[in-house]
This record gives sequence, structure tokens and C-alpha cells, in this order.
Amino acid sequence: MGIRLIIVLLALGGVGIYWGGTNFVTAVRERDPLEITCANYLKQKPDNRYLKLTECDPDMDNMALYEEGEGTAKKITAVYVPLRAKGTTVGKTQIVLLRKDTAITDLVSRADKLGTADEAQAKRIMDEFEAPNEGLVQFGMDLSDSDQKQLKGLNLGLSDDFVIMERGKEPKLLLGALALGGGLAALAFMLRGVIRRFRGTSA
Repeated sequence: MGIRLIIVLLALGGVGIYWGGTNFVTAVRERDPLEITCANYLKQKPDNRYLKLTECDPDMDNMALYEEGEGTAKKITAVYVPLRAKGTTVGKTQIVLLRKDTAITDLVSRADKLGTADEAQAKRIMDEFEAPNEGLVQFGMDLSDSDQKQLKGLNLGLSDDFVIMERGKEPKLLLGALALGGGLAALAFMLRGVIRRFRGTSA
């Protein structure tokens, strides 16, 4: 087994075990989202990843847009909106709501290009922000260096212990189990190859 294949299997195994394990454990442990206010979440900082956040104020003035592509092919694919505890208007951003749905990306794309937004659609989006928001949390410390650099470049005023919650995302039990199993299989295959290579060298 070549060194390049060993590195590839190690990387695939690590990703599969981490991503699959996280989703599998979360899905088993958290069948339903933890309903909690933004204020109480910031006070308690529970370990739960599947949340329903209530009584939050969206900080639309400091939202950030993420674009992909170049030139005329460039398009907005994600919107990051800081969430604050009800009545709070200052301080570093500790909770970021991530939305990738077309309802909001189309709205902000139109506003960005034409300078105007569909008022009815904008009202629906604002009502959704002010209603309970459900999704999966990803802790800032868990993000890759490139993802952290990307977020910092969006000038969201992030605190050191910020979290990102992707709206509408749920734990994936089956997919998590498959990814975990695939990751373990990749590592087992890699170890088998390394042992055979070592024995062959020793002989």
C-alpha cells in the first residue's frame, strides 16, 4: 500500500468518524430539539446540538452574505445573521444563524442587484427570524481553520465562543451511521495495509 493511499484513507476515515459519529450520537441522544430562549442558551451553554431557539432578535444590520463563483456567475449561497437575546443590541456576536434556503438567498440577491426587495417576501423572512428557529449547532472551535478564516472575513464581530446554527438542519441518524461505519472501515483497511507493508519490509 502506497503512502499516498494511506494518507487518503486516513483523511477519509477521520472525516467519516468525526462527521458520522457526531451526527449519529446527536440523532440518538437528541430525538427532539431542545427548546430554549437565546438569553438562557447564552447563560447555560448546554452541550445540545439540536436546538429550537426562541425569544431572539435578529441583528439584520450586521448580517453577512457568502458568495460563490466569479464574475457574472457569482451568486449568494448563504446568509449569516447574528442572533441576540431579546432586547439586547450590543456586544460581540455569540450566536449566528446560517440560512442557505432559496427564500432568503433570492431575496438578498435581488436586493443586492436591484437595490429593492420584495416587501411581502421580506416580511415573511422577518417573521421567520422572529419565530422559533430550529436547527443544528456547530461550535466555532469545531470549525476548520479555513472555515474560521472565512467567517472572520465576514466581519460578524464574533466572540471567541461563538456558535453557528444552520436553520432547518436535523441530525441524520442513518447517514451518520453509514459515514461512521465507512470511516471505521477505511481506517481498518489502512491499518491492515500498513501492517502488511511493515511485515513485508521486515521479511
